[in-house]
Amino acid sequence: MEALVFIIALLFAFKYAHCDITLTESAPQMKKPGDSVRLSCKITGFSLSSNSVHWVRQAPNKGLQWVGDYSGSSDDRFNVTEDSSNSIAYLDITDLQSSDTAVYYCA
Repeated sequence: MEALVFIIALLFAFKYAHCDITLTESAPQMKKPGDSVRLSCKITGFSLSSNSVHWVRQAPNKGLQWVGDYSGSSDDRFNVTEDSSNSIAYLDITDLQSSDTAVYYCA
């Protein structure tokens, strides 16, 4: 009986915790080693001024790897910025290397 009450309470909480957050990343890009790239993430459903956006990547046949957020990054070549007035987060990568080949996601 306690488990049933817990499940009902959990379902009730999910019903009222629903929100519509959408993250739309920029189109795929092909670059050469040494180039720079700017990836964008358009955000709707929450405020950039009160939330942090993280970037992760997944290289071929690898797991997810954290890239960075506003407080720092995993590499000095990565820089995360935002345009809060337009709700867009950016990931700038300089001096691209072949090891940067991956699918990048904002979260």
